[in-house]
Amino acid sequence: MRSAPSNSSIEQAELSIEKAFDKVLAAEEAGGNVTALILKLNSAGELLASAQNAYQSGNIANAKDDAVTAQLIADQVASDASTLIDSSITSGRVNFLTTAIFSLVGASLFLIILFLVWRSVKRSYMRKLDRLKPEGIT
Repeated sequence: MRSAPSNSSIEQAELSIEKAFDKVLAAEEAGGNVTALILKLNSAGELLASAQNAYQSGNIANAKDDAVTAQLIADQVASDASTLIDSSITSGRVNFLTTAIFSLVGASLFLIILFLVWRSVKRSYMRKLDRLKPEGIT
């Protein structure tokens, strides 16, 4: 006879894996590298499948152990994914600010150099113009 606690453990593990999957998806959308998290999530899924097989074959003790282990892994993956989301968002903001600052500095330097070159060309042109002026005109 199958016991309800093992089935309950399997259902809790399923919910934890679904929650972890959603968190990993959100971390990926935030720009994080989720490769390691997906590998851990896959191992949790394999343990859940093993727990379901053990439960169906009547091996309640193994089913519960595998389900609890799968749930622990899934909870850890969800926690890691939340941390990754936060760090990805922060990293994105820092990258944006760095790009904006360098762009403003670069544009400012370009305008300053352009002005200095223009002034130099203008002075040179004015000197040449003065040399071409007829001598009788003041």
